[in-house]
Amino acid sequence: MCRFFRSVASIVGFFLVAGVFTVTVFCTWSDALAQEERRPYHEIAKPKSITVDTDGKAREIVAEVLKQYGLKMDDEAWEIWVTQDDNDTPNAASNFTGKRQIFFNGAFMAKISKSGQQDWTVYAIAAHEIGHHLGNHVLRPWLRRQLAEREADYHAGFVLGRMNATYQQTIDMVRWLPGGRATDYPPREQRLCEIGRGWRDATRLEPIPPDNAQGSAAALQVCDGKMPDPSKYQTRVNRDIYGNDIFVAGRPGIPGIDLAACAARCNEVQECKGFSFDRWNGICFLKNKLSKLIGDPPSIVGVKRPAGLPSWDSEAKDEVVVVRNRRFRDTPRQTPREVENFNACRALCVASLDCVTFSYLKATRVCSVYDKTVGPYIDELADSGYKRQKSTLSPN
Repeated sequence: MCRFFRSVASIVGFFLVAGVFTVTVFCTWSDALAQEERRPYHEIAKPKSITVDTDGKAREIVAEVLKQYGLKMDDEAWEIWVTQDDNDTPNAASNFTGKRQIFFNGAFMAKISKSGQQDWTVYAIAAHEIGHHLGNHVLRPWLRRQLAEREADYHAGFVLGRMNATYQQTIDMVRWLPGGRATDYPPREQRLCEIGRGWRDATRLEPIPPDNAQGSAAALQVCDGKMPDPSKYQTRVNRDIYGNDIFVAGRPGIPGIDLAACAARCNEVQECKGFSFDRWNGICFLKNKLSKLIGDPPSIVGVKRPAGLPSWDSEAKDEVVVVRNRRFRDTPRQTPREVENFNACRALCVASLDCVTFSYLKATRVCSVYDKTVGPYIDELADSGYKRQKSTLSPN
């Protein structure tokens, strides 16, 4: 989501004001990487210019989120403000001064509310901020930022699940998470897992009955982002195994889990020979047969040992998928350079065997190419693309 989490909740600490302890937690999302790199995380007070939520829209959003927990909007406990102060609050912030406060950037709210499809973003932002309050992060300044962010992400996923958002609509917020340089925040894969775990709990989704009382239930409660045990699985990044999916609850794919949990699921299913894990969307596809490998940046494949990785599908068709207003924020394979236009950037990637994704900054005409990525982020300053292959094989 955004500006949804581009520079997220920073636990600042205690401030003694007129004899009253004030605890401040900031969750802000900046519009440009340059801003993100210049601004400290986040040595600022509450927004300098705030106004009452005159149209009541922000208050209605918070009230709807609270309702998912069986809570009522209590004006004695909550204050909802709107600010146009982009420097301090590009999107939203949380604060506590005797009352639980949430600040929304008015221009940002108006912008993402133009499309009905993006209304989930607004609710997810509010749920994330409320998650900081319900988790008492504002009263625990010693709490590790990464843990606080993961807990708030869980709340965002839980609330959207309770509001009947689909899994895809819910995890779409991941495109607004902090980029690869936001090292103080949890890795994208962990946050995606926490969002999905919240959604799963809200929808009471448990796709595969565990073969034993201990197995998958424990695996689904951990979003550690670890790679599978190399003694049990041989893995390959940027690859997919097409077709031969084991159906779970009547459909292919297990949503809302991470890579380690995906491998744990495969361990529990006797017919599972391996898996393809979509790390951009947090979906695990168990395989009952191993077809040939194809190139696909979102995917990681794992094959149960002693079997080896399948051979390459030499007949697969190459294509480039263009994603507008998106940016990859991983470590570039080579120094970014200025090019003539987007098509020139695309051509650089196509000409390189190592390139799997690329991003083009519109204003500066700077092109970056990558050999691996955790996925694209929302950024209106950039257009991007990635290579993939379409298999010529039958799905099963």
